[in-house]
Amino acid sequence: MKQYTSNQKKKIVLIINKIRNKKAQALKFNISIRSYYYWKKQLEETGKIENESRKPKTSPKKYKNKKIINKVIEIRKKYKYGKVKIKKLLEKENIKIGTSAIERILKEHNLYNKRKKKIRKKHQGKHAIYIKEAGEKVQ
Repeated sequence: MKQYTSNQKKKIVLIINKIRNKKAQALKFNISIRSYYYWKKQLEETGKIENESRKPKTSPKKYKNKKIINKVIEIRKKYKYGKVKIKKLLEKENIKIGTSAIERILKEHNLYNKRKKKIRKKHQGKHAIYIKEAGEKVQ
């Protein structure tokens, strides 16, 4: 379904109101008949059609307990422990929090550093030609 602005929705409702076969006209605008009636009801009640926010009303993954957040940050700054060790320290203090929540808190406060991979030297085996001086391989 296409996203319409509030002005476009208002024009669509006014056009469909003039026609008898509302369902067919709604399909021409690529909207459902339910959407049409919903917009029409909004227009009659408030005089305008507002686009509803798609933002969730609550964010379930956001940790809200400030004491625990501050405790996690304090432990991380003091000991530089990772999420698993921080969780174990908090469990000793009877604070229940998951490792993913700890990781999220650390990322939010820019305290989470991923390890950089070590650059390994490639092993060339028995077929390797080791050159000690420049021009040694050239005849």
